[in-house]
Amino acid sequence: MTEPIPHPYRVRKGALWSAIVLAPLVWGVPGAVLFYLGLWVHDDFGPLAVIGFLPAVTMIAGGVPYLILGAPIIWHHAKRAYPDKRTLAKAGAVTNLCLTIVIGVGALILAPEDTGGAIALFLFVGTPFAALWGPTVAVVYKRLDGWFPANNQG
Repeated sequence: MTEPIPHPYRVRKGALWSAIVLAPLVWGVPGAVLFYLGLWVHDDFGPLAVIGFLPAVTMIAGGVPYLILGAPIIWHHAKRAYPDKRTLAKAGAVTNLCLTIVIGVGALILAPEDTGGAIALFLFVGTPFAALWGPTVAVVYKRLDGWFPANNQG
């Protein structure tokens, strides 16, 4: 019987899960700082508050769907090859588009009058951030992989 051919790449679980958790924070925390700084400087929605609003809100509102749906898909891709920015961007966008369809069908069934808002929110806000968080996972994973090299203990 022949020996199995070893896979050339093994995912580093700790680094990958850290990157998955940190990706929304990379965009959301600076967004929240800009938002509150903008409110403090202008006492209303000034330019800084407007720029920081979406990243901060998507970090909070999109975090749960991202962890429930995005994390397993990122894990699936990372088990097969080193996380690539382009691959994870496509995976994030496609996953969010599929979620938009599911949310749209659910909204049509449960509350037909509010369907347009739910679909627009997931489509025009969720998809760009899903496509942004995927490559961020790849970049953060690569940084963590370089900063904390793997020990060769399997």
